[in-house]
Amino acid sequence: MQESPPRGSFPVWHALMGLSGWVLFIFYPNIPIAVIASLLTLLALPRFIRGPLDKAEAEVADELRRPVEPSHRVAKVMFPNERLLMELHVHPISIFWWWPAFVAVVAGAYGLGLLLPTELPTLIIIALAVIIMIIRVVVWRHDVICLTNRRIFLLYGWATVKLEFMPLQKMANESLIVPWQSRILARLRFIRDEYGTIRPDAAGDEGRLGNMTCIPHAVGINVLIAEHVLGDQSNGD
Repeated sequence: MQESPPRGSFPVWHALMGLSGWVLFIFYPNIPIAVIASLLTLLALPRFIRGPLDKAEAEVADELRRPVEPSHRVAKVMFPNERLLMELHVHPISIFWWWPAFVAVVAGAYGLGLLLPTELPTLIIIALAVIIMIIRVVVWRHDVICLTNRRIFLLYGWATVKLEFMPLQKMANESLIVPWQSRILARLRFIRDEYGTIRPDAAGDEGRLGNMTCIPHAVGINVLIAEHVLGDQSNGD
């Protein structure tokens, strides 16, 4: 029996979106329409490069079930009978607005330099902006979220290291929130798959563990957590 073509084999809607602006440009050839057509093409292009969302979600689901070796920092806080299921950072979208702010500060410093007789203030401002941005990126890469067969925990902090954890057996409920912008970015294929907020209610209202935002692969991770919460924990799996 001949197999049906895979779902989403040709992105019809993305193709129509990318071509619609240029069709309009044929009838109204002016700069604003050309800009709109270019933007629509840029919005449609990632789908042709990265492939369909359902394929990416299937790949992520498979990756989340592969064996994971803990990093040195995480290995030090794990129990001898624990098995690491995932170790990841929050989605880079969490620091997205830092980049426009960084560009704005640098542009403002450059404009200030045109008004002042010396370039020293401009150089100081740009140097401080670069240092702050580097620190922010390093902190983002330093903090980790981990799921084991026993618990879920956060390991964060640079000068003062903090650990928040909750046994999976104590999790009474857990909610998942996928924001609209995450769904749009995923379907446009600007990001690999949807990020979201995971809220384990047993963590309480205090601390970061009770409201984990910008979690990558949020849907797949939510399924993974549910499988281990609802499954038999007595066998250590």
